[in-house]
Amino acid sequence: MKSTSQEDKITRRRLRSAYLTTMVSLALVLFVTGLLLLIGLHARKLAFHVKENLGFSLYFSKSAREAEILRFKKSLDTTPWIRATQYISPEDASDLLKQELGEDFTDFLGYNPLQASLQIKLKSEWTHPDSVKKLEAAWKKNPMVIYVDYQRDLISQLNKNVKTISLVLSVLILLMMVVSIGLMNNTIRLAVYSKRFLIRSMLLVGATRGFIRKPFVLQGLFQGFISAVLSMLLLGGLLYTTVRQIPELSRLADNQLLMTTTGALMLLGMLVPATAYWLAVNRYLNMKIDHLYF
Repeated sequence: MKSTSQEDKITRRRLRSAYLTTMVSLALVLFVTGLLLLIGLHARKLAFHVKENLGFSLYFSKSAREAEILRFKKSLDTTPWIRATQYISPEDASDLLKQELGEDFTDFLGYNPLQASLQIKLKSEWTHPDSVKKLEAAWKKNPMVIYVDYQRDLISQLNKNVKTISLVLSVLILLMMVVSIGLMNNTIRLAVYSKRFLIRSMLLVGATRGFIRKPFVLQGLFQGFISAVLSMLLLGGLLYTTVRQIPELSRLADNQLLMTTTGALMLLGMLVPATAYWLAVNRYLNMKIDHLYF
């Protein structure tokens, strides 16, 4: 009896140590996952901001009348892909260029060579290279438009970079999840293994499978909750320290993105161990009695 009691104490001590190690390990995995998620969300936000501020310039022929251009501008404003338009008359363009050059170039030339133009900004979902090409072709069909100017290479590179970053971060986050499951698997299997006879006894006396699983799943939810809170504290500490060292980063702060990240960490942190416990208990619920002794 003493030997059995001593073995039980050793087993419980090992389990407590394993639980602590698992929660800390999961917290670190969630911390890295949260960091990757924040980087990804902010990268998408930055890309969205850049896309919605890309400038498209439509230049009109000298013969185009201002009333016709403004009518064309009004028709563009009603389309779903336009975020903003601004009409710049030849006189306005001349004034802007004078400010940049620091002198009046029209005195030297004797006339104003600049054309009227429309400055256009698209909604982000319409800045894909294929969409832009279609819009450019449609704009050029108007006989008043003689040239469409925009940063073609920037648009292609921006869309390519967003896809690459999203793919890399998705793979890394998936890898973190695989690592976290691997870290918890052995500990949870050991914990459930030590109670395999209790599980079988409860099943034999008529307890439902859901009733048997419940305390194990709740334990997993609790462990995941603690791990998620630890990861949030680590992430919050890192963000606070980083912003103090580089104050300019505070401009990128977004409470909605931060709440999305913390919510995702809490959900993942609780879901992973709870699912692992559920699967481990199911294994012994479905196991034949003879196999419990091995």
